[in-house]
Amino acid sequence: MTDHTLLIKNSTRDDMGAYSCSLTNEVGTSMSNSTTRVSVHYKPEVNVTMDPQSPIVEEVVTNVTLSCNVMAGNPPDLVKVRWFFNGGLIEELPNCTNETLCVDDPSKLLLMNIDRQMHGNYTCMGKNEAGWGVMAEPSELVIYYPPSQVSLTYHPQRVVKRGSVTLVCAVKEIGRPSNTTFRWTRGSHTVMDVTTANWTIDPVTLETESNFTCTALNLGVKVNQLPFIFVSMHLRRLLNAPHVLRCGHDFAEHQHQLSRRVQPYLLDKMVEGKREHLRLAQRESEVLGRKPHDSSGHAYERFPIDTFDVELEYDSLAQRLLGPNAGQRQLYLFFHWQLSRWRS
Repeated sequence: MTDHTLLIKNSTRDDMGAYSCSLTNEVGTSMSNSTTRVSVHYKPEVNVTMDPQSPIVEEVVTNVTLSCNVMAGNPPDLVKVRWFFNGGLIEELPNCTNETLCVDDPSKLLLMNIDRQMHGNYTCMGKNEAGWGVMAEPSELVIYYPPSQVSLTYHPQRVVKRGSVTLVCAVKEIGRPSNTTFRWTRGSHTVMDVTTANWTIDPVTLETESNFTCTALNLGVKVNQLPFIFVSMHLRRLLNAPHVLRCGHDFAEHQHQLSRRVQPYLLDKMVEGKREHLRLAQRESEVLGRKPHDSSGHAYERFPIDTFDVELEYDSLAQRLLGPNAGQRQLYLFFHWQLSRWRS
């Protein structure tokens, strides 16, 4: 009996398959009654997928599962997997002391308690009976998180009626993604037409007095979540502040300085007949200058003048922390009263 042999040199995966043979002589051709299968072992080719898919929100997702999937390789089962984060080896699985009792799936890597520090590129390298394959293409795990360390400031420090003031919502940590928008609230109403970090109010009016809140937002803030950072600014008149009166033109320059012990006062413009007056009424205060009294016993001053400029001057701005990432600042409003010359 004569044997005929087929020798395959430098075999590759393309040589795998079912083989049969046929013999031919002068009489004819005869096919073999059976086939034989040839299996060629080769190293695995893998890719990385993740569940849930990237990007994810830090405050919403707790765990992420990475999978090292075999796209090609024989045998297709991985016996070991090396996991890499930003190019560095972080784990080789299975991590078992007794491989005969190991039931861990090396193709799965569970990332627990996800936070922004885990943002980066993950990849893997698989091993089967043919050996270690090449490293997979990196897969980026994108982790969204909200802005933090927001502060609210303003300039100029002296805000004057009919002037302008710019509120600045500064963010030290911009968060991810970086396309941060800003939500401004005036009192209980959202300001729809301002979404930038700076808001200029021009001109300033008495209606400017309100509570202002700025909130930095991006996709890292989960849906229906109340802003965890807010900074408030309160524009108002301070009732117990030093008060300076200045008058000029037809009258000699002089000042009336109220005591620092001034109690809440009322400043309003009164019209008596055809004459305009500015009336300053106060309780339990000291006034340097004339001190006539009305029927209620309140001290007051009257000045029929061309122009009258009243400034409310304050010593300092109070800041009170509301939390690790929030602060409150009070902005006191300076305003001028312009009165036309009265005629008798």
